[in-house]
Amino acid sequence: MSDSQPTTARESKRPKNERPSPPEEPGRCHFFVARRNRYCTLRTKATESYCGEHAVFASTGSQTAVLKRVPCPLDPSHTINIKDLEKHMKYRCNSRPPEVLPAYYKENFNTIRQPDAARAVGGVDPLTIHSLNLGTTENRTATNSINVTFAYKKRSKLYHELIQQKLGKTLTVQLPSQTTTTVNGDTRPNDDVTVDSKASTVEPSQNPSDTTNSELQVQLTPSSTKLTAATPTLVPFPTLSWKLVRSLADRARATYEAQVSHYQALLPPATLQALPADTLFRTEILDHPALTGQRQKKTWVKHVVQQASLLGQMEKHGLLNPLYHFVEFGAGKGELTTYVQHALVGETTTPKSKAEVVPCETPVPFTLVDRRNFRNKFDKFASHTVQRLEIDIKDLDLAAVDGLLDRPIVAYSKHLCGAATDLTLRCLEQFQRKGGRVAGVLIALCCHHACDQALYVNPDYLERANVDDEFFQRLTSMSGWATCGKPKQRGSSNLRSNQGDDNEEAQYLMDCTEREVVGRQCKRILDFGRAEYLKNNLALNPELIYYITQEASLENLALIALPASVSASDS
Repeated sequence: MSDSQPTTARESKRPKNERPSPPEEPGRCHFFVARRNRYCTLRTKATESYCGEHAVFASTGSQTAVLKRVPCPLDPSHTINIKDLEKHMKYRCNSRPPEVLPAYYKENFNTIRQPDAARAVGGVDPLTIHSLNLGTTENRTATNSINVTFAYKKRSKLYHELIQQKLGKTLTVQLPSQTTTTVNGDTRPNDDVTVDSKASTVEPSQNPSDTTNSELQVQLTPSSTKLTAATPTLVPFPTLSWKLVRSLADRARATYEAQVSHYQALLPPATLQALPADTLFRTEILDHPALTGQRQKKTWVKHVVQQASLLGQMEKHGLLNPLYHFVEFGAGKGELTTYVQHALVGETTTPKSKAEVVPCETPVPFTLVDRRNFRNKFDKFASHTVQRLEIDIKDLDLAAVDGLLDRPIVAYSKHLCGAATDLTLRCLEQFQRKGGRVAGVLIALCCHHACDQALYVNPDYLERANVDDEFFQRLTSMSGWATCGKPKQRGSSNLRSNQGDDNEEAQYLMDCTEREVVGRQCKRILDFGRAEYLKNNLALNPELIYYITQEASLENLALIALPASVSASDS
């Protein structure tokens, strides 16, 4: 009988520094996903070694790296064979611009700084293909002949796999938010998309003068007509000393404390008096019967309670009025709008099919705004009139949309990310300037790390608060501390690695609880300026409230703004 002990699943796991040989099974992709510590599981063509998404890393079998597929310039979330690129962009891509632009499209209409502020929603930058060196003259000619502006998605996993992969010797990428970066060896991107550069089997050219073959250069530069000011380059947080990180946290805390009184001055006296002692934001968790059916399903409960509370807030403040026009920003699939429609007619369950939908006798108009198209939209369950605007909020002239000037509008959104919130507030102000009426605003805030200083809606507030461009970027980075979770248990030596003398740096270390507090204060600094903007520019009474518990969502703060004749606490 063997004396060996049974091997547990954890013990049998392969160490991450050990990479197996590419899969021998035919049809398996040879791209190694370092973050998953395995090879890609997607299938390949019979004659290929890489799947369609990772075909950008395929080689010709020689020492020359050649990309067969590239991210589509109109929508980098998918790739296209380079020989079909021009035809794809002109006739086939679902993201290609319409031949005739709608009347409500006005480029950069809602950006505060024009033209240098054209950094789009949620960390998306308008860029132009400046130089794409693909190894052969034919491929370079095919690509460089296309001069288009496209939305580069910082969170696109495929794009990071492209730029972080070591194809040949080096990979040089120029982005407006950073200096030229040379990626050598194993690299971990800032957005936690890990790609191991050793996955490529492409070897550099032996000819030192052959720069085309020895290195793949992807040069992305700002469009001269869209982005003229580069964002300051900062040293990444992981390379800062704990002493400097502590000083930034202390500065954020001092800025927050200095702005608290300014926020309180925005609140109506009745609202301020209703606040509990030593509390800056009310906690008001409401419910609504329109979510009864969803709650009984006991699936996606955390989303159900958030949606129910938001509908409860709308009902409490008189925003569920059939005389209003409802506009959802960042609508996605339109699920929240579906429940707003249920609330207007007293429904408690969602129909299972389009055939079960009963049209409303007096339909209420709804407008859903999102810059992407989605599958499995909830529009098929609509019992009211719904129109979708597939447009970036920064380019939206809301007053030019048919029917929106006829009624007061209610603007709402669940978790409108980062700069999209700022663009929405600016969009509503522009709407009012052209004669539109805003009956109320309800936005569940989130993703402050994706805010952009060039797009922030209240630059005067930042100036008064002594928040310059560099500190703004630090604020957005530190705001992630509020939601990043507790780090894994690490030894003190790891915490202090590369930080100089351990004893000197130890006094500046921050625990998880302290980091979370600082992260929330960074978020509130940005939210205070948004509230001030609503008060001064839209003549609405703003208030920040906790609409849900942290157990349901760490992003549990909502921004409510009502006409001056009505306040949130009086409704």
